[in-house]
Amino acid sequence: MKRILLTFAGILLMANLANAQAPEKGDTLIIEVGKSKLMFIVNSLEDIEKIKNYDLNKIMQRLEGRQGADSVIVLSLSDIPETPDTPDEPSLDEPDMEDPDEPEVTQIDTDVIEVNYDKFRHFFNIELGMNNYLENGSTPSSNAAYNVRPWGSWYVALGSVNKFNLSRSFGLEAGINVSWYNFKFQDDDTYVIRGDEGVEFINNPENLDASFKKSKLTVAYINASLVPVFNFGKGSNGFRAGLGMYAGYRIGSYMKVKYNDGDGHKKKNHDPFYLNDFRYGIRLQTGYRGTDLFFNYDLNELFRDNRGPSLNAFSFGIIF
Repeated sequence: MKRILLTFAGILLMANLANAQAPEKGDTLIIEVGKSKLMFIVNSLEDIEKIKNYDLNKIMQRLEGRQGADSVIVLSLSDIPETPDTPDEPSLDEPDMEDPDEPEVTQIDTDVIEVNYDKFRHFFNIELGMNNYLENGSTPSSNAAYNVRPWGSWYVALGSVNKFNLSRSFGLEAGINVSWYNFKFQDDDTYVIRGDEGVEFINNPENLDASFKKSKLTVAYINASLVPVFNFGKGSNGFRAGLGMYAGYRIGSYMKVKYNDGDGHKKKNHDPFYLNDFRYGIRLQTGYRGTDLFFNYDLNELFRDNRGPSLNAFSFGIIF
């Protein structure tokens, strides 16, 4: 540390001497460095020119080991070789890296600076979006009783995620959550009924003289997921994308119909409706800075074989 301070002081001195006018005889310059002082007594402009030819680092090296309490050190520049004025030799701004006695200078390449990253992170996720399903790979026909409205068929999930960053550009997200499919039917008077042979979708089976407001099927799951995530760019605020898998177990399901026959009414029926107890599928995540999006697609069908229409549910939205 002392060498750095002395060198810095010497650099300041050289800058002042180089820009100074011819000094008067006996001019004195005192530079305070911490508890120490550097004193220069300049009697001739020619001496200034001579000092400019010497390496101040070597001058400081000669001072090391010679300091003592209440002592005065007189150092002759004749004992120190001049620095050759060639472009290949080290200068005051470019020390000789091959000399072990010279201070080491580390060059930093800003193009390859490594960005620090957390190897483990835990966070709480809220997923909000929409859900729907495909029938045999395409959207259900418009006259199907189980056709749903895109707007109003909300998907919600609440969960906990652990992210293991294996490197700056790659990590694994392992999560567990509780999710809800809400399939809002196109016809507000659609009832979901568990028949003897399978699930049935019937419009106003009770022939109520009422104004129907809403009809939906809600299915809740507890899920686990594992998604490899790649980070493109420096740090976690750049573009990122991941593709992984999830699996879930059904923990509840019900059908609800709201209607008005003079007094507000609603019917809610908790039933398994021949729904598959398990679900599994693929999950796509993508994000930039503080915004993340998701897309889930169930590889297995919503209902059991031959107990309902061949529907594969999917959901998409934003992660908070």
